[in-house]
Amino acid sequence: MKFYDIKDKPFEIYGVFFDEKEGKFFRMEKSVADTVSATISMLCSNTSGGRVKFSTNSREIAVKFTCPVKPNYYHFSTLATIACILNEERDGEQIFMHSYVPNNLYNFSAENTENGYTVSAKVGDGKMRNYVLYFPNYCDVCSIEIGLDDGAKIEKGNPYREKLPILYYGSSITQGACASRSDLCYPALISKWNNLDYKNLGFSGSAKGEPEIADYLAEQKCCLFVCDYDYNSQTAEHLNSTHYPIYEKFRAKNPDTPILFVTSAYTPKELFEVTARSDAKEFYEIEERVAIIKKTYYRAKKNGDKNVYFLDGRTFFKKNERGYMSEEGLHPNDTGFYFMAKAIYKAMCKIDKKFM
Repeated sequence: MKFYDIKDKPFEIYGVFFDEKEGKFFRMEKSVADTVSATISMLCSNTSGGRVKFSTNSREIAVKFTCPVKPNYYHFSTLATIACILNEERDGEQIFMHSYVPNNLYNFSAENTENGYTVSAKVGDGKMRNYVLYFPNYCDVCSIEIGLDDGAKIEKGNPYREKLPILYYGSSITQGACASRSDLCYPALISKWNNLDYKNLGFSGSAKGEPEIADYLAEQKCCLFVCDYDYNSQTAEHLNSTHYPIYEKFRAKNPDTPILFVTSAYTPKELFEVTARSDAKEFYEIEERVAIIKKTYYRAKKNGDKNVYFLDGRTFFKKNERGYMSEEGLHPNDTGFYFMAKAIYKAMCKIDKKFM
């Protein structure tokens, strides 16, 4: 096989960029993340939303992957945290092909990640086919090389329909916590359905709407901004102090970009019954938090903004089915992400047919 660095043409990388100084991929500039919080500084190099597109007639495709450390989350799928996922784009759909996970997974630790791992799979039939390789959700990535049959053709992949991506800002749910694969979190699912690029700025436990992150979001050029944060604000008062400023700063720099506000998918009673965390004040404030997000929406509308939209996340799951939608009572599982993506996608389609 012949191996190719994905940073070279004709590969096209989306959702992440490579920082030569740091020697790994990032979702946002570390110099900016450092000004926001210590956790954002750490999580900005998790490659959730990273993808590489290409086309080839190779019958076999291998992935050589290096990362500085193996993440360890007890309630997360190993595939989502450390594996690369390969899909084929065929007839307007993405077809799952392979999960590239270390063969020596149980011995894969911080001591032996420097050389990474190489996994190969037979996926093609000798015809030119379009592929999308997804980066892991909860892992830093130093390098990815793709191995193809010696002599196989390699060309650019299937382009996205719009030049500008959909921008998502939110919590661990946005980042993809508890999806079994990195291509099954809700931003990835929506992208599969509408063939639009996206940028995932979901940060586990750290989406708190700081002024520095608001400034950064305002500078991002996108075709739609999905503002999906409220879970991580310490209190409803804190959410109230940050939510409208995020809208205000973004709108000042992006006067024509649609904004979709999304709220939590759970009710206080459900969260308390499942988690029994009496110490978590935010679990009892969801009604108040929804009211705060609605207030931003109605205030923007009152001020003449005709391009803001609201979606109540508590409508994502039917009451008698909600127990099937979550991993541990808070983060969606694959089924939960599917229904969440369906609801958000439907709201997008109502905003503009270009999101269909």
